Amino acid sequence: MFVKVLPPNVRSKIAAGEVIESPVDVVKELVENSLDAGATRVDVEIAKGGKRLIWVRDNGTGVHPEDIDKVFLEGATSKIESEQDLMSLSSYGFRGEALHSIVSVSRFRMRSRFFGEGAGWEVELEGGTLLSKRMVGMATGTEVEVRDLFFNLPARRSFLKREDTERNRIVELLKIYALAKPQVSFSLLSNGKELLFVRSSKERERVEEVLGGYVEEVGGEKEFLKVRVFLRRNVPKGKFYLFVNSRPVSSKALVEFLRKKFGYKTLCAVFMELPPFFIDFNVHPKKKEIKFLKERKTLALLEGILSREDDLPVPGIAQEVPSYGAAFKVLGQV
Repeated sequence: MFVKVLPPNVRSKIAAGEVIESPVDVVKELVENSLDAGATRVDVEIAKGGKRLIWVRDNGTGVHPEDIDKVFLEGATSKIESEQDLMSLSSYGFRGEALHSIVSVSRFRMRSRFFGEGAGWEVELEGGTLLSKRMVGMATGTEVEVRDLFFNLPARRSFLKREDTERNRIVELLKIYALAKPQVSFSLLSNGKELLFVRSSKERERVEEVLGGYVEEVGGEKEFLKVRVFLRRNVPKGKFYLFVNSRPVSSKALVEFLRKKFGYKTLCAVFMELPPFFIDFNVHPKKKEIKFLKERKTLALLEGILSREDDLPVPGIAQEVPSYGAAFKVLGQV
């Protein structure tokens, strides 16, 4: 007999490698949990690029006392109940893998108070093993503290990047979610220094704050697709931020289309809205990539919506046309 079923603790560490590869993955999963809980404020603090500490606090609905022991189990989620729910996703999370993966490779503490409850609960785990559970006083919401990521996987820890590289990845991640959720306030502290703070605002204001200046706007709606595009042209290094139904996504086909349309030296935030059943978010382990049910149709509709963008004035080229009156004026004497 050669085939053996791996023990649960070994399987959990292997599965964690699919979801959690670096500190930015931890921050992503925790921030998404906060947003799914309806938070209007998300505060993040890190130390040593997230290798030593990742702390995330929100003012969302919190975790119900009866669920406080379940959220760390593999496959435990409140987002979906059946396979059919995958066709109508409205939440960021849905697999029930994130917290289970995080607690398997870290020293973990979570405090949460469910709205309407008089107190919260605190649980501590190390490498997936429960150490303590107690009642605590706190405001409604959730606080998660992740220390010593990959402490029990030294080989994995050795592959982490330099502190400033990991820190910059987290800054960029929070900018992306700040674009996706303008109604939410975000803050980030690194080694006690504030790196990011954005207040709740309107979409255009948030885009200009994150992209660093005035933006052009174009968009429209055709059939099942609604699009809003914000542009900053002629920047030293272009980048395209893509959002489908408020979810940050990656799509090579979409990025290539936008580069041909707007050029490589363009900062661009694209917000697309279409029915959930036209999209498959369950493609990549980290839910980054997506597939459109009708990709060619979607790109054709996008081309049609953005076709009027060609009529927009190009900054630096467009000039005010002077008006000339019928009468002449004496300007001076020679």
